[in-house]
Amino acid sequence: MSSEHGKQYHVEKGGLGNDQRQSMAGAAKDKVQQTGQAVQDKAQETGQATKGKAQETGQAAKDKAQEACKATSGVAQSAKEKADQGKEQAAGILQKTGDKVVETLTQAKDTILGNK
Repeated sequence: MSSEHGKQYHVEKGGLGNDQRQSMAGAAKDKVQQTGQAVQDKAQETGQATKGKAQETGQAAKDKAQEACKATSGVAQSAKEKADQGKEQAAGILQKTGDKVVETLTQAKDTILGNK
């Protein structure tokens, strides 16, 4: 006797009977279909998991890029403000220097011409 999926088959002298062969073939076909379905299900699960992970990774990259953009923008704004302050300070110094030069020249002229 041979056992396949809990079923017993009697082997005759000439081999398996036609009914037994059909029953075993049907059992084998069912097993192949079950295995195929299990493989498809696992592939679908893996595909969904991969898709989800890819979306998470893409979102994380997008978030990091936005953070970097904000940080760069903040640094650029700060640099611009410091440059503007430096420009204003330089303009103030040049104005004072120019005023002092004019005052000194005026005093020199007045001294030479005797206006004082």
